[in-house]
Amino acid sequence: MTNADQRSLLRTAFSLHRLPISKVATFLSIAIGINACAVNQEQDSTAELQTEQSSTFNFESETHEHVSNEHLTKLLEAEFLLQREGPGAAYDKFATILRSEKSPAMAKRVTNIAIASQNPAYIEESTNLWISIDPKAEEPYPLQLQIYFASGRYKQASELISRALEHDVSLQFLPTFLDQHSREVDTLETVRLALDELPKGALKNIYLQLSNNRLDFFSGHYTAVEAAIIDNLFETAPKTECKSLYVILGYSQNQLGKTEAAIETLLKGLNDFPNSKHLLIPVIELLVADNQLTRASELYNNAKLSSFDQTQLGLTFAGKLLEHHHYDNALSVLNSLPEKQYGFQDQTKLLTADALNKLGKPIEALNTLKTVDGPLAWNATQQIIRLLYTLKRENEINALVFERLNEEKLQEETMSVAGLHEYNKRPDLSLEFINTVLEAHPNADAIRYKKAILLESLDQWEAAIAELKKLVDSSPDNPQYLNALGYTILVNSNDLELAQNYIEKAYAIDNDDPAIIDSLGWVLFLRDDLDQATFYLQKAWELLKDAEIGAHYGETLWRQGHQSLANDIWRKAYQITPEYPVLMETLNRLNPDLITELQN
Repeated sequence: MTNADQRSLLRTAFSLHRLPISKVATFLSIAIGINACAVNQEQDSTAELQTEQSSTFNFESETHEHVSNEHLTKLLEAEFLLQREGPGAAYDKFATILRSEKSPAMAKRVTNIAIASQNPAYIEESTNLWISIDPKAEEPYPLQLQIYFASGRYKQASELISRALEHDVSLQFLPTFLDQHSREVDTLETVRLALDELPKGALKNIYLQLSNNRLDFFSGHYTAVEAAIIDNLFETAPKTECKSLYVILGYSQNQLGKTEAAIETLLKGLNDFPNSKHLLIPVIELLVADNQLTRASELYNNAKLSSFDQTQLGLTFAGKLLEHHHYDNALSVLNSLPEKQYGFQDQTKLLTADALNKLGKPIEALNTLKTVDGPLAWNATQQIIRLLYTLKRENEINALVFERLNEEKLQEETMSVAGLHEYNKRPDLSLEFINTVLEAHPNADAIRYKKAILLESLDQWEAAIAELKKLVDSSPDNPQYLNALGYTILVNSNDLELAQNYIEKAYAIDNDDPAIIDSLGWVLFLRDDLDQATFYLQKAWELLKDAEIGAHYGETLWRQGHQSLANDIWRKAYQITPEYPVLMETLNRLNPDLITELQN
């Protein structure tokens, strides 16, 4: 095969191959050098939607003209391995070629493959190679720095920043990185340590100054943030950073109690950056909080935004109005939202229902909630339950909610509905709902287990045992079910031998579960095997400081004549869960004086 034929095949391989990038967005967004900060990045909503829908990384623009004839065959093999087995399998072959070729274009290619592999070691190695070949290339620095920051290697990060400065590589990505990781305390501390390692002269770099300002902001050092922005950064920062500075300064001033100054800062920002959604949102929120509703409404109504951004702004505005009890105003804003809402329909309906309910229109609120059937359907269901309890129509809940259950979240939602009924002191409705679910889903073991626990709490222990036996029959090696059955028999009947049999089976399967160990200790106590009972109950107590375990352990010690030690255990158990029924019953029987001491 001629070299020309090989290159033709390689171009074909390129055109055929696509790499998934859905999970490497952070690496790519930094690597391509986005200028605006995450806190204020202005994007066209259509472009946003198109970006979210993208699912492939296209290498069509790459060519192999930079590869020597000597390595064409190896590169062709690497390309077809990439297609067949993916970037993780093919990376080493590409990296081997790069070490020989030392081509910047090939270095970029190998780094892209490393990114698509989602392997940090490959990304670190490929960017190292790239920087060694072309130290002035901007793309590899943020990728490698992210690896260092994520792994806490601040000294290496500091050395890399120094190298970037030495080669006049822009650090404009660093404030962006901090915005994207603002809630990751360990990462922020690593960045702080890296910057502290730099020589003082390096901190003259504007992007390092902006980064230090971000770190102060995320740490809550608002006075320092305000001073740095006003005294220096507004004058020296690039235009692309000023929008972020207005937001950060306004928030800092508000946190310092300077509400009017914060509002004026954000309004000045809007003067410089008209119709910025990320400036409009905080200033409108501050105006509502300061009861300046007219100014807030004027800003909202005069904003010239896309339908997508107008909807986001309107929902934020309405939410803030609701928070400050301006229900009519909130409803007015919600009713004026654009007809096309880009997936925000559920949120609009939830806020509308809240406003209607607060305005004394619960039936309209209920009817609105019933129409929520998208991603926030479960939120609406929870509000429906609360609203029907408020209307004293709780008997309507189960039939309505059952029709709204999400099959994929059956257990979670069923437990939540049952819990809401029990919170409202209607365990009968909880049991009714669980029975309805089990009729439709008889193999939902976790829900059946919940039913058994509920039955036992309602003193229907024989029915509880029947349900637990069904669970043990279907899952004979489940230690939780075995223990629950044994313990329920133990505390509700005289058949201690049968109870011990189930509990010992549970212990044989899982001898590290403190609940099972407690059950074993307690059945041994009731069968007068005090030494063994103390051994197991002490072990359970050491594993888990629980009020019921403490009650049992203390009683065993008391029975053996160790009253002082028993009292110490009970005191600790009471601190964990005051007034726990099993503990209080034990103290009432054995040492009522201790109850007086504990309650005082």
